[in-house]
Amino acid sequence: MFIDYIFGPLDIKYCIYFNILSIYGLSLIIILFIIILLYPSFLKNGHYITYISYIIISFIIYFQNRLLYNMCKKENVFMESFRSNKRKGPAEVNAINAWNKQYKQMNANMNVIDRALKVIKENTKPLQYKTSKNLVNTSF
Repeated sequence: MFIDYIFGPLDIKYCIYFNILSIYGLSLIIILFIIILLYPSFLKNGHYITYISYIIISFIIYFQNRLLYNMCKKENVFMESFRSNKRKGPAEVNAINAWNKQYKQMNANMNVIDRALKVIKENTKPLQYKTSKNLVNTSF
């Protein structure tokens, strides 16, 4: 489908994108520290807040992309193992069959209950009882 093509999961080869961006973020942090150490005059001119914010942003870029890279790798490893394990053992097959049987029985029970409630609703009349003041009509 077109939607799956646009929004679906990407191949494992695209995980390298996050790795490249994390390397870029780490290199920015190192370069900014070198600039601060070699040119301390920038800090005296009031640019220290700018450099600190650059370092924080670079760290966020590094950490976020490192996290996404690890998540991408682990997800693809999980999906590959899931795809390669298409044969299920007898224990898994028995568990799936038991679950399907219970699910079908639950649906059958719900259908019986729904039919019984429908019959009860169709065959009941509103109750009437007298009080000392007036006749009260109740219906369900």
